[in-house]
Amino acid sequence: MTPDRFRRFDRSAEYDAIVIGAGLGGLACAAIMAKRGHQVLVLDQHYLAGGNATVFNRPGYEFDIGVHYVGDCEKGGQIPMVLEEAGVSVDFLPMDPDGFDTMVFPDGFRFAYPRGIDAFEARLLATFPDDAKGIKRYCSLVRQMFRLMRADNRPLRLLLTLPRVTTALKYLDKTLKEFLDTCTKNPRLYAVLCGPHMDYAVAPSRVSAPLHCGLIAHYLYTGACYPKGGGQVIADRLSEAIEAKGGKIMLRATVTKILVEDGRAVGVVFHNKHVGEQTVRARAIVSNADLKKTYAELLPAGAAKPKVAERVAGFEMAPGVGVVYIGARRDRLPKDIKNTNLWLFASDDVEADYKAIAAGRFCENPMAYVTFTSLKDPEADIAPEGIVNLQIMTAVPTGFAAWGVTPESFKDGTYRKRPEYLAVKAAFMERMIARAETAVPGLRDAIVYSEVATPLTHQRYTWASEGTPYGIACLPSQFNFNRPEARSEVKGLFLAGGSMRQGHGIVGALMSGRDAAKAAQKVLAGGKKKKSAARQLSRDTFTPVSA
Repeated sequence: MTPDRFRRFDRSAEYDAIVIGAGLGGLACAAIMAKRGHQVLVLDQHYLAGGNATVFNRPGYEFDIGVHYVGDCEKGGQIPMVLEEAGVSVDFLPMDPDGFDTMVFPDGFRFAYPRGIDAFEARLLATFPDDAKGIKRYCSLVRQMFRLMRADNRPLRLLLTLPRVTTALKYLDKTLKEFLDTCTKNPRLYAVLCGPHMDYAVAPSRVSAPLHCGLIAHYLYTGACYPKGGGQVIADRLSEAIEAKGGKIMLRATVTKILVEDGRAVGVVFHNKHVGEQTVRARAIVSNADLKKTYAELLPAGAAKPKVAERVAGFEMAPGVGVVYIGARRDRLPKDIKNTNLWLFASDDVEADYKAIAAGRFCENPMAYVTFTSLKDPEADIAPEGIVNLQIMTAVPTGFAAWGVTPESFKDGTYRKRPEYLAVKAAFMERMIARAETAVPGLRDAIVYSEVATPLTHQRYTWASEGTPYGIACLPSQFNFNRPEARSEVKGLFLAGGSMRQGHGIVGALMSGRDAAKAAQKVLAGGKKKKSAARQLSRDTFTPVSA
């Protein structure tokens, strides 16, 4: 967006819908509504559209923020389905079908997750033959979760699916540990089944069992993929679709208030340095901004019911993530590196790191995730010739104190140059490189560029509470029907993003945007909402429903 575009801002323009936040949920929502003929305005305080699904550039490099890999990308899958509804097409490149995720343990043991639930089950049985019964039980739950995911929001299909997913229904409000304890007592198998747990960053003893198994199914059934063109391409395609249909996207536009009149959301107030403070009105307002900040900072006092505002304020956020972005000489790295994600376990005890994080401490020997972007899209121009673009990340404490920062220095932006902050970042980078080198020998000597991003970085650019990319933590008490739905209790206000019922991540955000568009459409069309059989499972945004 250029200054000229802001100066040409039409203060008298009328909009059907205003979307706060240009993350994938907001962009998908806006693209779907624009395709249906509605006048849409998207506002975001960042200089790029996409939220977590963006990139940043350094001389010669392009680094992903949050798009590392996705699943269910074949025809009929959840992601293509939402993109098609938005009028968008994206090509996806498959990762190694024999092992898109590889679990790496200190004693040298490795287990690769292959494409296909049957292949996955067969590999588990061959590796852990004494645990056959538990492995089949685990894979059965993964299969059931996939059926539920594919039933989506289709009431009839959901009702027909329910008799076939009895185990999934039994564990709707249980933790992963509660389920795994019924499958195995083998600590190594337990750790392998926890697999890519940093995709949601919650300990097995606390994370929702359905969330974990649904995530595993998301990747296993059709394999893991990466968008051709890089981590920005999905956001770019959605942005193009919005503008092609006459919608407007205004960046560096910070929404400061949602206007509520007679109990109905009717507009927003935003600020941009080129046009100052502006008030824009619309019949539907969609907040793709952070859930907590939407209620605490954007809505006026008293707009939400006290019990709802209190519940939102009390939601526990998932931990944040620390990332080391690296450029490394290809000729100094192992020749046999595959197009797989490496998940480095410090031990078979998956709980240990999360206990330290909850106490505000960094682990000296942390779990780590290593991903090679250059291998996922070899034709992408994301690093200098002969250099591999890769990232190392882990869950970390999110409190200011853990990073040597004060709330005041974060607010005024001076934290970035504080010696205490720089020292913590340097120590973090050192630990992460040391961890990655256990699986990628020679990495340290191959590095020609490195940079660290912290939860504070994330919070500054995406406005996320506590700097987490995962939204509210996926605990049983905060998952499924215990998460918000698209329709809020404030008339005319709809919600999207990683804290919604659809879950976090790329697919969750996209689906939340689709559902927000669907809910808003009823208001824009002037029709009355008819409750479906499936809708009766949850009568209001935050009403817990037992299985």
